[in-house]
Amino acid sequence: QDKKEVYMNKQQDLAFTSVGHAAWSTKLSKASLNHPLGLYALRYFRFHRMAEIRRIDIYPVNLRHQPYVKGEPSHIIAQAYSQETEKWTLASDTKLPYFDNEKKHSILLPSIKTNCIRLICTREHAVAPSHGEQWQRREIVPFGILDNVKFKGSFITDREEPVYNPPLIKKTIKTLDEYKGMKIINEPHQVKYTGRYFSVGFSLRRPLIVFLGWDNFGINSESPNLIPDESVWQTENSFCGPVLMTAKGDIPAIFYTGEVCVKGMRVTYKNLKAIEGLSTDVAFDINEYGMDIHITKTCEKELYAIEADDWRFVWDAKKSITGTLGLPSDEPGRTGLVELPAMWNAPGMGTVSVEMISSNSSLYLQADSWRKQGLTWAGIALGFERDKLGYMTLKPGRYAAHLRISTKPVLPKHDLISAKDIPLGILRNWSTGLTFRPELCGFSNNSISVNCHLAQFHVADLIYHTKTDDHNHLLTDLLRYTIELGLKGGSGYGDIKELYLDSDPSLLISAWRGAQLCSSRNIDWPGSIYPFFKQACIRVMNGIDESGLLKSKFLSGNSGSKKWSTNGWDVVSFGNYDAYSNALCYRALRNAASFSAMCKDKKFSEECTAYADKLKKAYYTCFHNTRTGLISGWRSNDGKLHDYAFTFINYMAICYGLVDDTVAVSIIDKLEKMMIDAGLDYFYYGIPANLVSIKNEDAPYGNDFKRKDGLDKYGIYLNGSLSTIWMDHYIRALDMYGYKDKSDLVCAHLTKSFSENRTIGGFNTGKELFTWEGRPCGYEGIGVTLYPVLTAMASHLGIIDNAKDEWWL
Repeated sequence: QDKKEVYMNKQQDLAFTSVGHAAWSTKLSKASLNHPLGLYALRYFRFHRMAEIRRIDIYPVNLRHQPYVKGEPSHIIAQAYSQETEKWTLASDTKLPYFDNEKKHSILLPSIKTNCIRLICTREHAVAPSHGEQWQRREIVPFGILDNVKFKGSFITDREEPVYNPPLIKKTIKTLDEYKGMKIINEPHQVKYTGRYFSVGFSLRRPLIVFLGWDNFGINSESPNLIPDESVWQTENSFCGPVLMTAKGDIPAIFYTGEVCVKGMRVTYKNLKAIEGLSTDVAFDINEYGMDIHITKTCEKELYAIEADDWRFVWDAKKSITGTLGLPSDEPGRTGLVELPAMWNAPGMGTVSVEMISSNSSLYLQADSWRKQGLTWAGIALGFERDKLGYMTLKPGRYAAHLRISTKPVLPKHDLISAKDIPLGILRNWSTGLTFRPELCGFSNNSISVNCHLAQFHVADLIYHTKTDDHNHLLTDLLRYTIELGLKGGSGYGDIKELYLDSDPSLLISAWRGAQLCSSRNIDWPGSIYPFFKQACIRVMNGIDESGLLKSKFLSGNSGSKKWSTNGWDVVSFGNYDAYSNALCYRALRNAASFSAMCKDKKFSEECTAYADKLKKAYYTCFHNTRTGLISGWRSNDGKLHDYAFTFINYMAICYGLVDDTVAVSIIDKLEKMMIDAGLDYFYYGIPANLVSIKNEDAPYGNDFKRKDGLDKYGIYLNGSLSTIWMDHYIRALDMYGYKDKSDLVCAHLTKSFSENRTIGGFNTGKELFTWEGRPCGYEGIGVTLYPVLTAMASHLGIIDNAKDEWWL
């Protein structure tokens, strides 16, 4: 949702509030085998009074990294809202040409009198793909394509006053002094229940939760407050309570009225009203591990809404990037609609389950995130029907539901020891890397970030080693859902598969993990997606040249080319023959051979094996640097090796068997000496991806260094900073070749760091990466690639049997 007031010259340009969301339709899936869904950009423009609209002007928007690549809408549907019928009528259905040199497109309308216009962009013109592209397909329209719209016309009535209702009436307010270790605070304006595992606080003036947090492992005497507590001057979106948004305007929780009653461990908001004709009761029964929620509401006349939550839970991503783990609904409509049961995941704090105990009508969870505002949320909506674009209708009747929210940790399999013997650092962060975004239809970098195809194998490896029970089957389902959409053409970072060489291999590896997890549940998922799996595998094979190696068609990797990368380490100019992507490709081909055999395609399985064997044979010859004894990062088109002592590439090559034992030991010894010589004898924040500074000539435009050797920025961001990204291969390589003392030290330091949540931060805290002094120097705060190291730590400590089903060991 992007909501803002825009004030312009009211004689010609009309002021409006924009509210919107993405909607999707399954109709387009029949058009092409490659497109699993059609994603529309949908915006509501509310004028807060009656207006006569004569023209719509649509201006180009820069949605991509290059300023010359604009969003190009090709099909716009405009619908006008009728206050009399409360229905939408067609105002125009327009196909638009390219902008070319045009500054805008104008859509002329008949005389339309309305207080709200709905614009739907169903397609965009093909545009030049760019770095990090996620919206390459005409059928998957970027939401921001309608960011720059103006309406020409005139207002014909005065501005409507927004809804306001008086505060709650306080009835009985009687609390306990204590309940099973929970501290209870009763103040004139609020009541709070705080404990080690779960804490919640309620306003006594408005129907609001003012404090909410959990901690699966009860680290402190009071669990943290995960909801916003900063100034609300800039936005009303941060309130945690009921929400109603209509064509007329917004009614947040602070404008609801009714009654409030507190009796012991139950808090009840009764007869909540925002508008006439709808009344709701919401009761909360609190305990030390969560709370039950009872919703009862009565609708007297048909109600229409853009958004409506009987209770919305809002989290401050700057504190913890809390997200929803829930299977998206496959019904057409607004994205982010989630079926129950689901989970909420707070990095470093763990997970709570969200279960429906009973309901007399449809009940969904609507999840979303506002990156610009640093908020994530999930709302409970009972009884609403949604049309194919997500517009909501509540018919007259009485609706009731009972939900349960309870702490329930996600744990490693712990095959070999009991849960009580697992170090806190591993337990506390096992779920942190499982960051799903229902509105983007997949596991993402984090719950306010983007779906990354090239990082999905990190999630898959973590889920494979996660304890499986009825609760955690959801994670397997979410993995399969993500990978299936990715294989069928769903959008995500790294989606230009000919540019990002690690994208398809990542999806193939992840699909194999999903197949392994299916075997225990007797699900024929591999067979159902095999045509798409095979198609991706053929794309990979087509990228392999006569040498047997995967080669970039577009990026030379030559020094001074200043281009972005062929892989997820995107601010280093990998190109041509990329050692990381080829190592991942080798694992993918080996996994594909097993997957194909599972699907009874023996011939293709043998073909995958042959490609893998040829790649392995060529790998050492191409990438081994005889001068340093290490595997280089890439061999550019001019034949030059680019060797920056990449730890993640060398240890991955060792783990996957791409070098023989003698070379493996030699590489480990050389890298260990380089770390010792550099003074790196502590591992609380991880290790550097490169032990030699990236030269400016091998960094892309926009990431330039002042010194030619890059030493002015060494140890900062993606040039030699400390991180646990790819560090699982480091620990595994040490264990494979008998460096137990070093593994012990590394795991001890990381366990301490994880137990103290040193490397977990809120949005924009940059705690994915650290300088060698221990200061954050990263990007978003957390990333999914950081946490597979926990599987290597668990294996080293004897918690899981990592050798099982790991072909490279």
